[in-house]
Amino acid sequence: MVYKYVLLKDSFGIVIFLDIDEVEDPEIAESDVLVSSNIYLRIGENIHLQKHILVEWIGKGIRDMAGGIHMKVNNRRVCLYLKKIDFDDAHFQDEGLYCAVQAWISKYYDLPASSVRIELDKNRQKFIFHITD
Repeated sequence: MVYKYVLLKDSFGIVIFLDIDEVEDPEIAESDVLVSSNIYLRIGENIHLQKHILVEWIGKGIRDMAGGIHMKVNNRRVCLYLKKIDFDDAHFQDEGLYCAVQAWISKYYDLPASSVRIELDKNRQKFIFHITD
């Protein structure tokens, strides 16, 4: 499912397109990343962000909603296959991946997303994400 995450404040914004498929009871590949009990992240070959950034931010977004995902899939093993990600390099922040994947999970599984307070620092032309651990 393709999802478009949009964050706009004043004249600043971030837009991230995620194309993610859920694979139920998958064969686990060596490259798949375990992000939570029975939940894996598979990163497509044509994704040009560094893997550690994806694992850090998308992985955290998945982990923070893992309880709801487990409930929806009846605790079966599931792999979230990130097939494509698209964004404008000039208007991108790594932390936006957390919010984007949470929004995707919220829509796909009909779950409430975590609450993230986001402020705009106009002087630095950057968003400040208050993501709790």
